[in-house]
Amino acid sequence: MIISTRLAVAYKEAEALAAPLPAPASRGMRTAPAEAVRDWTAEEREVFARHVVNLRGGKLSTTGTFSSSPDQVAKIFNEFIPEYAAKQKGQPARVLFFAHGGLTEEEEGLIAVLRRRRFFEMNGVYPVYFVWETGLKETVQDIVGAAIPKRGERGAPTDFAIEKAARNGGKQVWSQMKKSAQKAADPDGGARLVAELAGTLWKATRGTVEFHALGHSAGSIFHAFFLPLLVAQKPAGVAPVDVRTLHFLAPASTTDLFKKRLKPLIGPGQPITSLTMYTMNDELEQDDSSIRAYGKSLLYLVTNAFEDAVPTPILGLQKNLKQDLPLIRFFGLAGTEKVADIVFSQTAGAAPLNARSQSIKHGGFDNDMATMTSVIRRVLDVSDAKPVVDYFEESVAGFEKPPVGTAPPASSGKGARGAGARRRKPARSASPKKR
Repeated sequence: MIISTRLAVAYKEAEALAAPLPAPASRGMRTAPAEAVRDWTAEEREVFARHVVNLRGGKLSTTGTFSSSPDQVAKIFNEFIPEYAAKQKGQPARVLFFAHGGLTEEEEGLIAVLRRRRFFEMNGVYPVYFVWETGLKETVQDIVGAAIPKRGERGAPTDFAIEKAARNGGKQVWSQMKKSAQKAADPDGGARLVAELAGTLWKATRGTVEFHALGHSAGSIFHAFFLPLLVAQKPAGVAPVDVRTLHFLAPASTTDLFKKRLKPLIGPGQPITSLTMYTMNDELEQDDSSIRAYGKSLLYLVTNAFEDAVPTPILGLQKNLKQDLPLIRFFGLAGTEKVADIVFSQTAGAAPLNARSQSIKHGGFDNDMATMTSVIRRVLDVSDAKPVVDYFEESVAGFEKPPVGTAPPASSGKGARGAGARRRKPARSASPKKR
């Protein structure tokens, strides 16, 4: 059995969920980390306290570089969001629940909060981030790296050979990640706590706050367990909780999980009013070389190696959607029964501003300017003529990565809807067009 060196062959689930995985010995299989880890500043920790729900194994994490506690999470909904809502001056108070992808270390998830938070805030949206410490990036690289021929051997491995070699270890790791998402919905899970606190907030605001959700890659799996809990909240004296918009970026959920847990909840008059999915067309999926030595996207590795059955249809794969009649109708790929929207990257320049994507990598959707600006337009429910603050990221001292876009002046304080708001000149996307 080929398995990542980050995991023991005799895998003990309880130990794996309770303690961080050790650093792998086979460092030669990976490139050096792109970002140097340092201690968080007091100001950064205050940002996390206001916006982050840190999870490990589905429960609130007390072992990472930032710890979440019931009191810390409660303050988000009992103090910080009400403070934000009071400052909206007649505009809707909007809260967006963000679940990142499965190849995300804790530090990477926290850095993303620092880089992206102000984009949402300047558009009048309060982001709540589930940082769920999946930490699979290096593990997947190890698994794939095990299929690379040793020095002196002839030939390169085929994608099929890599999928076959990665099957045992990858299936085990991917299964653990999915269990973490599911455990978050348990009675002592972090997702359940958030859903209950959101229900209390909903009652306190008499349903005037808007809830929105965004899931990237495996974040769609997390939301498949969190969102049914959220919309199941029925506080006395007010309408049941609803979610105005749901956005999936290259979702790694199986089609079966989606159809069982989320599809019945989506549509006009349903608890989740609308869904928009952004993903690559099949040509780009098969040309994504983000996973070294493997010639396709992560979703192809998931469908052909990591799920229980091989292949397993994945929601974000265009080829799987085209073979599923109920989803063909659901996304309006044929017929007249369209319920949800789908945007295939790369879109044409004439596409509506709320239906654009230029990402050519599975991991590129959550910081692609076209995609994220389209998402915020749908959250705000504005026309093309209405200006918004286009997507940007801020640089974080000590972490080497060029920022995306150009941040508006911090002193403007106007947000997207304030007087004098204007659209900035588009900057180069982090996911450039394929030549």
